[in-house]
Amino acid sequence: MAKSHVVRAGECLQSIAALYGFFPDTLWRHPANAALAAARSHGSVLAPGEVLEIPARRDKEASAPTDTCTVFRRRAVPSIVRVRLDEDGARHSFVGLPFRVEMPGLPQIRGEVDAEGAVAAFIPCDAGSATVIIDPEGAHERRIELRLGALRPVDTPEGARARLRNLDYLPADAPEDEATPQARRALRAAVRGFQRDHGLEPTGELDAATRRALTVAHGY
Repeated sequence: MAKSHVVRAGECLQSIAALYGFFPDTLWRHPANAALAAARSHGSVLAPGEVLEIPARRDKEASAPTDTCTVFRRRAVPSIVRVRLDEDGARHSFVGLPFRVEMPGLPQIRGEVDAEGAVAAFIPCDAGSATVIIDPEGAHERRIELRLGALRPVDTPEGARARLRNLDYLPADAPEDEATPQARRALRAAVRGFQRDHGLEPTGELDAATRRALTVAHGY
C-alpha cells in the first residue's frame, strides 16, 4: 500500500529507501515525488517535515527445491560518502595517506586518500554517524566527525550555516540562535568572506547566487 513518509531529523533519501525496501532512485524518480526532486538538487539533503511518497511495494516470489540449501541475498545500496580535507590549500599533502572510517556497531572501512585529496567510502544506509581518521597514529593524523543525514538543504538557515562551517568560514563555536545580534553578525561575516573568495559581491546576504555557489563549493 502506498503511503507518505514525513522526513525526520537525521533521515535522508538513502535511509528512507532502505527502511521501506526500495532503491533510492526508485523513490526519487517516482512521479509523486517529482515536485520534491525539483526543489532539492540532491536526495541526500532533505529537511525535516518534508514528505516523501512511498509507492506500494511489489513482492517478488522465487521457487526453490526442498532438498537443497538455497541462499537469498537482500540487495542494498550503500551511500558513497566523500570528504575532502583542505587545510590552507594543502589538500594534496594528504594524497596517498591511509584512512580508517569507524562507525558504531559496524565494521571499519580502510583505504587511501585519493588523488583529489579526498576520502571516499561506501557507508551503510543505517549508519547515523562516522569518524574518519586520516593517517591513523601517523604524523599527519586528522579526525573528522560526521553526522550522517544531518545536513539540511542550502535554502534553510541550518543548511547554509552548516556548509559555511564545513568550509571553515563560520567558526565551530559561532552562536546559532538567529535571534541574537552575535549570531547574525557571525553569519554575515562568514557570508562576506565566502562571497569575496568566490567572486561575488560581498553583501553578507544569503541570496540565490550565494547559495548556488555555496552548494557547488561544498559539493551538494
